[in-house]
Amino acid sequence: MLLMRLIICIFSLVYHLYLWWSRCIAWALLYVFYIVNVVNTLLRRRGRNGPLDVFVVGGGIAGCLAARDIADRGFSNGLRLKVTLVDPKTYFEYTPSVLRAIVDLREASTILMPYAASGLPSAGVQVRQACVTRVDPTAKTIQYTDAVGHYECGFDYALLSHGVPYAESSIRDWTSQTVEDRRCALEAENTLMTNAQCIVLAGGGATGVELAAELATGLRPLEGGRTRRLVLVCSADRLLHCSPPFAGRYVLRWLERRGVEVILGDSVQDVAASPTGPKKTVLQLRSGRQLECDVYRLCAMRNGDGLDGLPSSKNGVLVNEFLQVKGQGTVFAAGDAVEPLQVCGYGCARCGKSAYLAENTACVAAKNMVRVIKGRQQDLLRFPGTAARRLPTMESVSLGRWDGVLILNNLVVPGVASALVKGFIKYSKMDDLHGGLVGRVLWVILDTVSPYIGRLVPVYEPELKPQNG
Repeated sequence: MLLMRLIICIFSLVYHLYLWWSRCIAWALLYVFYIVNVVNTLLRRRGRNGPLDVFVVGGGIAGCLAARDIADRGFSNGLRLKVTLVDPKTYFEYTPSVLRAIVDLREASTILMPYAASGLPSAGVQVRQACVTRVDPTAKTIQYTDAVGHYECGFDYALLSHGVPYAESSIRDWTSQTVEDRRCALEAENTLMTNAQCIVLAGGGATGVELAAELATGLRPLEGGRTRRLVLVCSADRLLHCSPPFAGRYVLRWLERRGVEVILGDSVQDVAASPTGPKKTVLQLRSGRQLECDVYRLCAMRNGDGLDGLPSSKNGVLVNEFLQVKGQGTVFAAGDAVEPLQVCGYGCARCGKSAYLAENTACVAAKNMVRVIKGRQQDLLRFPGTAARRLPTMESVSLGRWDGVLILNNLVVPGVASALVKGFIKYSKMDDLHGGLVGRVLWVILDTVSPYIGRLVPVYEPELKPQNG
């Protein structure tokens, strides 16, 4: 018995010594790798007088992802970069879910996030609240206005992702500077919609369809048993004219079953005050028909890039195949700020304005900028060129909370699956931008897999017709 106890004691001592030495060796290896990485970074930084100033204009999906990606890639490559995100607001807004937040105010808490609470500060990105008015790529200067005054500063590299304003500020608000201001604006829009007896929406794209669906399913009934009239005017011969025809037919049947009056092949030509009341509006349609309503909303983007000093068309900034601003090697553009015909790859201007393409252009522009800084101009990625043709055309149009259509190239998946996918995209993307590990890993996997999924489904080529919304 004594011998057995002695053997057990010796075995226990050897086991604990093994654990202790293995931990010491593991920690020593970690410290060695850390010291080697620090020395390597310092050697790469040797010879630079100071950090390079990189400005990212615009704090939407493309701007936030690009700023974080540039900062991360610059650090991992041993580059001294001072990345600054310039935006008029102090918060990030997940714009694909704004239409639901207009009807359901509780949704605002899930789509509004202050930049200070995002993952940008931890990535080394500085956020400056200001409104950029002019970018001079030749002189490498940016002019901006903040609460104090008007300023001009220089930059080494810049990425433009300032987006495109909507005709209605309630959809994409550039005036609300804080989260509280945006909540108040959404609450005012909700009150206006709730008390309206007739609402007319112009635009048969994804924005008009989603807003009509949210209003049809989410607004409280009028008091006194009065009925609310909801009209959707579309200039095309079908809804969702850039998507496969089945998607438009499904959406049309869904809206009509819920009492939405859909007018196809017509457009609003003139807006005037009604003589019957100060809060009424009279709309003159192209067909000669007149509509009197309490609320009129144009669900379409305004033309113009919003910044002076840039080569641009009426739809956005002109870029080359590497997403560099035409004629400039140190200024890039991404997201909705880019001329859509140059990044869509399918010849439809409306298809180029989507969150999916904005994210991919931001990723490619960030990679190309870092490669230019490192002097690897020969390794720049082309977009669209070899990139956009591999990317699937993806869009999820929600019809209320529990229905919708999911579009992947020529494949249309209607029903509750689309609504669940859109909800998953929102929550995972917000977690990713918040700095969450789960959202970051999920989107790395999804962005890697999506091009291969897109190759399995034939591409839908939209008909090229002039559209209004």
